[in-house]
Amino acid sequence: MVTNASKGNAAALAGLTVLEYAGFVAGPSCGKLLADMGAEVTKIEPPTGDQARHLGPFPAGSVGPESSALFLYLNTNKKSVTIDGSSPTGVELLRSLASAADVLIEDKPPGVMEASGLGYEALRKDNPGLVYLSITPFGQTGPYSRFKAYDLNVFFSGGEGYTLPGSMSHALFPERGPVRAGGYLAQYDSGLVAGIAIVAALLDRGVSRQGSHLDLSQQEAAMAMARETLQRYAGYGEVVDRSRAYFYGGIFPCQDGYVILFPREDRHWQALCEAMGRPGLASESRFADFASPPGQSVEKGQPADVRGPSTEDRPHYAGGCARETRIGVAVSALRRVTQLYLANLARVGDRVPDG
Repeated sequence: MVTNASKGNAAALAGLTVLEYAGFVAGPSCGKLLADMGAEVTKIEPPTGDQARHLGPFPAGSVGPESSALFLYLNTNKKSVTIDGSSPTGVELLRSLASAADVLIEDKPPGVMEASGLGYEALRKDNPGLVYLSITPFGQTGPYSRFKAYDLNVFFSGGEGYTLPGSMSHALFPERGPVRAGGYLAQYDSGLVAGIAIVAALLDRGVSRQGSHLDLSQQEAAMAMARETLQRYAGYGEVVDRSRAYFYGGIFPCQDGYVILFPREDRHWQALCEAMGRPGLASESRFADFASPPGQSVEKGQPADVRGPSTEDRPHYAGGCARETRIGVAVSALRRVTQLYLANLARVGDRVPDG
């Protein structure tokens, strides 16, 4: 949970009341962010349950609506209630809850909430300070607003999917088509952007004393995460595709894993040359100007052969990262989930579970 140290470690959003009338990943991940910061979040599910209840992973031998790891992860720190929003009684219950809430998160197709009498304009009559967030694939208005979409559609509509796999993966498998990112990346990106938008709207409410209707397009949230791709086209006319690579550096194998080297600044490049035992590279004209637009610093766009030692002589990445970070190289290990988990336990001083 996020707390405020200046207020005696009180939760940052303590006292905030949130209704989460949303399912699957995007809306619930936004609600989870707010709950983790101390808000009182009430999840509203239809009688059939949230879609995420029926999606894995499930513990071995325990497939069912109460054991989905995806659902449990997304809905910690929340209260829960079942309401049939398609019935008159359910609509009245929702209106009553919304009249006392600070925030409502909903993910119904455009027009559905309005048709039920639960749209923003209807609810703000009883609660002028309500911050009402609508999460849909393509927003409330525009040519695609009525289109249906799943996570896969949203991810590729945002542009980032066309660049995957890139760099080393593209070099190894140049004929492979675009692939999606792991998990529900576009959904989580939307939830993150939604959480930021809600906090901003609450700050505005503190000044204006009025709520607001936030229209969040998942496509636009995905595009925001691919901002470098858009900026390169706007600034240089460069179309980033799957052949993209780092100006210098990239992903390299070590004896026990991989590291990513990204020397974006001159000082990083100089430190990397020192670490490779080839300091003379830093003064060569073809590597002289990191301020040039992408692709112009290396002669004719040709990659330079600055490869390091053979496989058997490669360092272990843990020692290499520690050494090269000390001397100023921008380097990081590509960690597996088991390494991240164990590293976090070590950081907080927790005990590694048996088995």
